[in-house]
Amino acid sequence: WATLQEEAISREWLVNLASGVDLSIFYDWRDDGDDPKDVEHRYGTVRRGFEPKPAFLTAKALTEALDGYAFRHRLPGATAAEWRLLFARGQDLALVTWSAEAGATEAERMPVVRKIPTGGAEYRRLRRLAAIRYAPQPRIAGVDTPATLAISRASSGCTSSTTLAPRSATSGA
Repeated sequence: WATLQEEAISREWLVNLASGVDLSIFYDWRDDGDDPKDVEHRYGTVRRGFEPKPAFLTAKALTEALDGYAFRHRLPGATAAEWRLLFARGQDLALVTWSAEAGATEAERMPVVRKIPTGGAEYRRLRRLAAIRYAPQPRIAGVDTPATLAISRASSGCTSSTTLAPRSATSGA
């Protein structure tokens, strides 16, 4: 179950960003109870005592890896089930990849964030793609810019929360 929950939360957030959905919500941030027979008690990303589950740690790692990056494009893959999402933060680029193929391994199904080293041929090719802007269509009244990942952290360790927020028009990234 943990692997399914880990895959679902990270892929949901990424697909939502690629689809112009700037806000993703946990169904249950914290487990509702301790009854092992009640499935509704186990949907949280943290346990009743606030211990993080693997899905919470996966979500945290994803938001930290893409903090400040803006989604630019979904790049073509070998098949429609191969996801390749390009993100940019200033001159920095990141490529997030995973497979949604029915026969994909667990490792292939989990999104992987890869920072693209500057200077090489791959960087130059992706930098040109990241610079392409499509005519923006407002998603929300007054907002017509790509989404970025923003993190708000509480002062205590495992109570960090993450939000997906639209990038302000003045951010310049």
